[in-house]
Amino acid sequence: MGLNPAGVTNLMKEFFRNTKPFGQLITLFVLVVLFFILAAGVTAGAVLFGLDYGNVHHMLLLQIVTQLIAFLVPALVVAYLFSDTVSGSLRFDFSKRKWLLAAVGVFVLLLMVPFTDWLSQVNDSWHWSGRWAALEEQLRDGTQRNQDLVEEMLSLPGVGNLLFNLLAIALVPAICEEFLFRGGVQTILGRWVRNPHVAVLLSAAIFSLMHGEFFVFLPRFFLGVLLGYLFYYGGSMLVNVAAHFVNNAIVVVAWYLYANGTIGDTYVENIDAPMAVWLVGLILGSALFYMIFIRSKNTISPPETTQVESSKLPE
Repeated sequence: MGLNPAGVTNLMKEFFRNTKPFGQLITLFVLVVLFFILAAGVTAGAVLFGLDYGNVHHMLLLQIVTQLIAFLVPALVVAYLFSDTVSGSLRFDFSKRKWLLAAVGVFVLLLMVPFTDWLSQVNDSWHWSGRWAALEEQLRDGTQRNQDLVEEMLSLPGVGNLLFNLLAIALVPAICEEFLFRGGVQTILGRWVRNPHVAVLLSAAIFSLMHGEFFVFLPRFFLGVLLGYLFYYGGSMLVNVAAHFVNNAIVVVAWYLYANGTIGDTYVENIDAPMAVWLVGLILGSALFYMIFIRSKNTISPPETTQVESSKLPE
């Protein structure tokens, strides 16, 4: 008597559904590592078939494929294993109200750009002494190499290259990172620590650290916190992807205009806004977020919690 594929699938789902949140987090971590290895294998295979590391377009295509494999796929697999539906777990809600919330979320992010820039300056001012000085130099050199590569990509002329950069550097990372860090890491952490605010902070720290640039930790951490609360109170992946995309797209468009001589370097360097400016932006952004996202009671119950209902763990 043969095995029924549907029955096997149901047994697997039942097994994983009873996994505790810590086990779910470990599973996600293992999947990310495995798919990173798979992405590295794809990279090696691409080299054999003519990938040119000196070709910016090849590197952008490779970045798209790598992020899809290493970030998006693990998030989808975990959502499938530990939830009744992937769409419910990752909050695929594209109703008219969520589009409005997405627009407000983008505006909140824009208001806080000067404060984020100030955090960048604070972070960059950190300096280590003694035996840590050599490590600081290595970390800064690595960050600078990454920045130089990104700037080379962003400086490609032509509207076609601009659109391609918006896809590869703005949209795809926004989708993949939000699925993994908010839809995966933050959701599971919420089940584990039983406190949504701690889950937001922890997932934001992981989000920033996984970018591997210590001297840009603070602004990325703050962005992760903002995106985390947008996810928790907004209740839709649409809200997060829109805000994350705009955050990335601002840099892409600004560098394109700078490379083509449309704007000066002031717009692509630190804003260096006075304290009054970033403080007002922070206050207005926080007030708007409170009124639209918190006061209007957009907080939702944890999606697809049947996998942990036996222990009654809230997000």
